[in-house]
Amino acid sequence: LTMLDERNRMAREIHDTLAQGFTGIVLQLEAAEQSLGDAPENASRHIDRARSLARASLAEARRSVWALRPTALENGRLADALRGEVRVLSEDGKIQVTCHISGDSRRLQPEVEDSLFRICQEALANIRRHSRARTAQVHLTCDAGAARLLVRDDGIGFDPEAPREGSFGLIGIEERARRCGGTVRITSKPGQGTIIDVEIPVERSLGDE
Repeated sequence: LTMLDERNRMAREIHDTLAQGFTGIVLQLEAAEQSLGDAPENASRHIDRARSLARASLAEARRSVWALRPTALENGRLADALRGEVRVLSEDGKIQVTCHISGDSRRLQPEVEDSLFRICQEALANIRRHSRARTAQVHLTCDAGAARLLVRDDGIGFDPEAPREGSFGLIGIEERARRCGGTVRITSKPGQGTIIDVEIPVERSLGDE
């Protein structure tokens, strides 16, 4: 890697680990503060989640510095890792999120799995932070030629053609897909939700289920 490539990689990894982790921690602490008066047991639950997020984010940041795979993929399969991210977003009950996996279940190239996982993480983080959505869906379909990830929400949407200053997350999604030879299509309009459609070619699969 050139120095610029490495700097961009580190910027993506910091955004995908520390920035997202801190956002989740802040949201949990704010929820705990709101619960203190009426439901202290809920406040304790939110604090426990914030503590877990802090530990997980620290572990992922350390792995990113050494260019290691995300823990969820080091210890399991992409489908299970995506289900885990959906489960985390669904825990508070504010957004109903479903996950659908179909097609070839064999392992993909590590760089493809890593990119799809990080892209899904970022898309779900954007839904949590910005969308005001009530429902969201994650679809992963794999066949012999390509892997396709679709993340959809029914939130407030935005104008994809508007300037993206500060929108490192969307830029990171596009960069990750391009590095694997893939494409990203973002469909959204104000008031009409958002669809992020990612397709990455699959040259080979690694092992059977």
